[in-house]
Amino acid sequence: MIVSKSSVAIAVIYISVFYNTLLAFVNGNIFSLNNAVVVLCDALCVALALALILFKKSLIGNQWMKILLICLALHLVACLVSLDFNVKFVRDILIIPVFIILGSVYCHLDLKRIVIGISAVVLFMGVWEAVSVESFTSMFNIKSYYINTRGFSEENFWNQDSNLFVSGTRPGDRFVPLFDIHRVSSTFLEPVSLGNFAVFLVIFIPAFWYENNGKGNYFLVFSAIATLALSDGRLAIITSIIFLLLMIFEKGIRPFRVYLLWIIFIPAILLSLALGWNPNVDNFTGRIAKTAYKLSELNIFDLILGNITVAPRLFDSGVLYFVLSQSIISVLIIWGALFSNKNKGDRCFNYYVLGLGLYLAFSMLISYSFLSIKTAALFYFTYGYLLERALRKRYANEQTA
Repeated sequence: MIVSKSSVAIAVIYISVFYNTLLAFVNGNIFSLNNAVVVLCDALCVALALALILFKKSLIGNQWMKILLICLALHLVACLVSLDFNVKFVRDILIIPVFIILGSVYCHLDLKRIVIGISAVVLFMGVWEAVSVESFTSMFNIKSYYINTRGFSEENFWNQDSNLFVSGTRPGDRFVPLFDIHRVSSTFLEPVSLGNFAVFLVIFIPAFWYENNGKGNYFLVFSAIATLALSDGRLAIITSIIFLLLMIFEKGIRPFRVYLLWIIFIPAILLSLALGWNPNVDNFTGRIAKTAYKLSELNIFDLILGNITVAPRLFDSGVLYFVLSQSIISVLIIWGALFSNKNKGDRCFNYYVLGLGLYLAFSMLISYSFLSIKTAALFYFTYGYLLERALRKRYANEQTA
């Protein structure tokens, strides 16, 4: 039996989203795992994606491959300057270009159907966790999984009576009043990634509303609302609301979306300094304050060349983590390539890019979860998919005109 490359590409997306769920089951029910297994699975997903795009042509493939090579070269310089090396940072720089190219090469796939399938699994697992957390955590012991594979300790989990992720139970009330339940994680095992997936659905739906004659739209809308409510992600909800409001003005915003990161990042830092937010508190304002504090400690060479040694300690500041692990030059190159193509895509692509820009700008303030393959594979595959399809339509129309 010969398996087609398209089937392998679909499998890569599913595996990227769900492999942690499978590993958590194995860790909790068969034998204990360690970090090496997670790193291997993560590397396998990226390696398979890379193998699928080698020697395959697409309209945007060459551009993004050049960007990848430039960023890898800059990362090598950062490693030499820091006299340090971390394989995770190489994977971080691979994930965005590789999955964008993968989406462009396989833009003939029925992506809406794939996302509906993923949403169905996520929703089922989320409802199961919400209704019967005991049976869910007995099957997927999330606390044990993160202790064994991510270097967490028992002391990191403030709620010793729960086997959920550390942020699965939050001191105080839920942001979204939804019965008397915790923050649900579903297949992602931690609520932040479920919130990120919900944002993905929110920005995916307008871009694919007319695909397949609208089939599956209402299920996707329901899934987006349900996952936002279940995850109880403040930032996910705020990002989604802002995106839906700004969609009306998308055409006017389009020339400025390349500046979204700075439009959001700089005022947030200034507001933190003006209001004296506490950097020692682990919440939204605290993480912004910590970013401002850490930023003041860095020198210009750290920003330009990166600092591989310091970067791992900045996981709760996505901007600084990305800059120090890669260099500000790489970050600017990737951001510019993502958001400066205002005249290349169609309406569907531009809706999606506006949402992606808002998601990244807000997410990078407080976390490096935008690089987690669980959701990153979907975000960047969809970007490449939509842009390639829009360009192919444009060139086909120009040739027939």
